[in-house]
Amino acid sequence: MRIIRAAGRRVRPWKNGGGVTTEIAIGPNGASIEDFEWRVSTAEVATDGPFSRFPCIDRTLVVLDGAGIRLAFADGEVVTLDSASQPFAFQGDQPVTGLLAAGPIVDLNVMSRRGFWTHAMVRLSDASPHRLPAQAGLLVLVVPRGAWRVTSEGWSESLDAGDSAIFAADSSIEVVPLEPGDLYAITLRPVS
Repeated sequence: MRIIRAAGRRVRPWKNGGGVTTEIAIGPNGASIEDFEWRVSTAEVATDGPFSRFPCIDRTLVVLDGAGIRLAFADGEVVTLDSASQPFAFQGDQPVTGLLAAGPIVDLNVMSRRGFWTHAMVRLSDASPHRLPAQAGLLVLVVPRGAWRVTSEGWSESLDAGDSAIFAADSSIEVVPLEPGDLYAITLRPVS
């Protein structure tokens, strides 16, 4: 288990140079933007423009703050996301342009290298406790706002806005909201 406080996150330029991303976690440790196997990050999108392309990468995106964004794919598909939308999964190889609805947004982005890892993301936002079942792989918790108590096998810690935690997902974890807000639970599973 590892806690990543808001102040401990690393800021990097986007792959295409169009902005900056705040890296929450990357695997393996020390990997670069070219050779990571999985990555969890947030980014502020301040202008319309093309997304960085990531061959052989599966992505999931969710809007944390702002009015929203339309993702315009080269094949003609258009997907509109706002802070109420469910996480949206797509392939990083696809050419896509982001068109802001009304001003900047902040997004949460999960990426995994196809053939090495798979991932899934869910948002928890109600006032009840949640038990996250044990599974093979990793569990990354991201708290963009509010505060949550995280408990696992006698260990307990609070995560405040901007904090995250990484667990070996083979232990059962309970999360309880302490203040209104959201928690994103991201499961990362190695491909056999």
